[in-house]
Amino acid sequence: MFVQDIDKQIEDYKARIESLEAERAAQAKKIEGFDAFEAAIAKVSADYGVSRDELYMSKGDELVEWVKSMSKLSHRPDAYNDLKSYFARVIGREGNAPKKASAKATGPKLEVGSYRNPHTGETLEKIKRNPKDLDNWISEYGLDTVQSWKL
Repeated sequence: MFVQDIDKQIEDYKARIESLEAERAAQAKKIEGFDAFEAAIAKVSADYGVSRDELYMSKGDELVEWVKSMSKLSHRPDAYNDLKSYFARVIGREGNAPKKASAKATGPKLEVGSYRNPHTGETLEKIKRNPKDLDNWISEYGLDTVQSWKL
């Protein structure tokens, strides 16, 4: 099979090569900028006695906002994903993971049934959870006493 417009394809490839060479030059300039930035940080550290940690701490709020802004991007950078997985591991290790809501009541447990307060003559019925007045009795008279009032 013979290609009729081979000269056109060669020109297209040359244009693509020129575009890639321009990208490579731009990338080299950025790397040079990163190196200059590192040198500037080292100079500030030496001249003013500022450590990297102090520098980053002084920019902490800006760094937090930068990380938050990365979460809104459709394609998140690797740095964001690395930070996300790191903090998930730290939170899991420290036991600070968000706790699921418990369906169980946190107050003292009483058996299901009716309870009569001998001081007031009032009767309350417990079905699932302690009624508010029953909890008040427990805090006022004590759990053992209220348990003894079961009918």
